[in-house]
Amino acid sequence: LLVSRHKYIEAKSCLKESFDLRRQLVGRERDAYLNELALACASLAKCYYSCGEFDKVAELRNEELGLRRELVEKKRLVGLPGLASVLTALGSLQNYIWADFRVARGFYDEALILRRELFKSDSKAFKSSLAALLNNIGDLNKFTGNVDAASCAYDESLRMRQELVLESRDVYLSSLADVLRDYGELKRMMGDRRTCEDFLVEALGYGRELVTKERTPNLWGLAETLRRLGDLWCEEGDLKGAERYCRESVELMRELACDSPSRYESYLARALLSLGCVLRVTGAAYVGVLSEARSLAVKYSNQRVGGEVLLGLKRIEDEDCC
Repeated sequence: LLVSRHKYIEAKSCLKESFDLRRQLVGRERDAYLNELALACASLAKCYYSCGEFDKVAELRNEELGLRRELVEKKRLVGLPGLASVLTALGSLQNYIWADFRVARGFYDEALILRRELFKSDSKAFKSSLAALLNNIGDLNKFTGNVDAASCAYDESLRMRQELVLESRDVYLSSLADVLRDYGELKRMMGDRRTCEDFLVEALGYGRELVTKERTPNLWGLAETLRRLGDLWCEEGDLKGAERYCRESVELMRELACDSPSRYESYLARALLSLGCVLRVTGAAYVGVLSEARSLAVKYSNQRVGGEVLLGLKRIEDEDCC
């Protein structure tokens, strides 16, 4: 509850106390409280992730991984969902934050085997979690240039999420918007700009709908969709539309970064880079925008998004020199 209200200091205090108490209980009666300690690890790790404290996230998730493996050895079917979840979380930490794609793939591959096993046992209960993992695997393959594998993963995830939205629109609409946004970017890489635009425009509509219902949890997805549409339209020559969407993306990312700087400042830097690129093409003043992007990206140069922004800025410098 406190995390959802962005009261991270209070949330960490409560979750840390709960974690410490459960660790004491495990010391007294291990089998009875092992699962509760694993859950406490996961909850505290999610809070640290929201705060951008990724080293602590890794520490907690690795501890949880050991606990989950122990639980699976004792009761396999009962413990499998938790093990699949922590493997996915560890893969995502490497995939989205630290860009160690080899390690991420190892976690995701093991998680996928478990998720497919669970899906076979109960397709209705485990369809959503399998679809989410497939989306992450699509992202991983997109980041590493494996376009065919990314397309296959996104296709399967998209199909499942479309089915889920028909079952419960309010619950699953945000996840459908996610895969449309990510798959749209892949289509752009493949040169299929029409499908890219179709996917992103559909995701934008869902994003605006979601933000009107519950603003903060859906703000990042909307901001990212706007940025990617801005990038596409800049390439297509619709500079007014590109600038409008990039400016809106920057505005939303600033809002998020104010609440959690270490979590969202790198994404703000990327939104600023996109806006700066549009302004550069239009002949408007862009140096200050790119300068702000650089100052933020440098702080997160050891993370995937920060590194991508610095590479983008280097390409612009090289072009200006030529």
